[in-house]
Amino acid sequence: LDAASATAGAAMRRGWGDTARVVLFVGRLIYYKGLPVLLGAMANVDGTLILAGEGRDRAALAAQASRLGIAGRVRFLGDVAEGDLPALYHACDVFVLPSTASTEGFGLVQLEAMACAKPVVSTRLPTGVAVVNRHGVTGLTVPPGDAASLGEALNRLLQDHSLRREMAEAVRDVARQTKLGPRGANFGVPTTRIAFAGVAAALTNVAAAQLVQTIERHPREEFYDTETDPFELRNLIADPAHRERIAALRDKLAAWMQQQGDAGTPER
Repeated sequence: LDAASATAGAAMRRGWGDTARVVLFVGRLIYYKGLPVLLGAMANVDGTLILAGEGRDRAALAAQASRLGIAGRVRFLGDVAEGDLPALYHACDVFVLPSTASTEGFGLVQLEAMACAKPVVSTRLPTGVAVVNRHGVTGLTVPPGDAASLGEALNRLLQDHSLRREMAEAVRDVARQTKLGPRGANFGVPTTRIAFAGVAAALTNVAAAQLVQTIERHPREEFYDTETDPFELRNLIADPAHRERIAALRDKLAAWMQQQGDAGTPER
C-alpha cells in the first residue's frame, strides 16, 4: 500500500498503452491454473488481461487467444521479479485466480493482491482458495471451469468502481491480518511462513486425498510450486489411512530433492 509502489504501478500501466480496464493473473502457466477458461471468459470481458508468469502452456494459451480474436487484449509478461510484484498488482483493477483443480491449495497470490488493495475473482474450489477470498466481501467467487460466470464476475467488478472501492477496504484488513510467508517482505506484512496447519483447517479430507492423487498422477514439475509446499503434504491430511501413501510420496520427493541439490529433508 506504499505510495512508491502505487506510483510505479501507474507508470507500468501507462507503458501498456490504452488499458482502461486491467485484469491481472500471476502464477505459472500450467494446467490447474484454469487459464484456458480465463481466456474464454475474456472473450466477453471489456478489458485487457495481463498474464505474469511462465509455464509449459504459454504457446497453447497464445494460440487460443489468437483463435478467440483477443490476442491484442492479452499480454504475456513472462516471469516478474518479486520486488516488482507490488507495482504490478497496483497496476491492475482486478486480480483473478481461475484455478480449476484442487492442486491449488491456497493461492498466496490472492493475499498479495489484497495487500495492494485489489479485489479478487477466484473459484470455489474445495480448498483454502475460497476461504481466503470471501464472496461479496473481498471479491467474487465462481464455479471452477465456468467461463461464463467468470466473465460476468470480472465485468461486474470492472464496471462498478464503487464496489471495487468498497472491497478495497475489506481486502486491506484481510491482508494485514494474514502472514504472507517469505515473499511478504515485499508487501509490508509479517514474514512468518504460512502455517500449513491453517490451510489444513480449510481443506476436507476428500480434497486433500484428491491433491495427493493429482500429484501421483502428474510429473513433479507440473505441481511443484512455492505457493503449495509438497514437502509438507502430510500436514494436510489427518486421516491415518493416507499415511502409507504419503510416506511413499515423501520418498519420491526426497529423491527429487537430492537430484536438485536441495539440502533440506522431507521432514522439515
